[in-house]
Amino acid sequence: MPSAELVGASFVIVAFVPQDPAPGYDPAGLALQEPTVLAGTFERIAVMIPPIWAFRFLRRLSAGTPFMVKGDR
Repeated sequence: MPSAELVGASFVIVAFVPQDPAPGYDPAGLALQEPTVLAGTFERIAVMIPPIWAFRFLRRLSAGTPFMVKGDR
């Protein structure tokens, strides 16, 4: 199961993927006519990460992995 550190690291890594602005948004005056190949890459990845992790979590639960394990105290 991914940890909070892995979640944070994945968002930091994805932040370096070039992004295209929304249609009509051109603060730098680039005058892009069409989006590039990577248009919306961050948004697609950010939307897909939680369902993938939820699926993996539920799959592990269905395989019998305990949700919580009592620690020694």
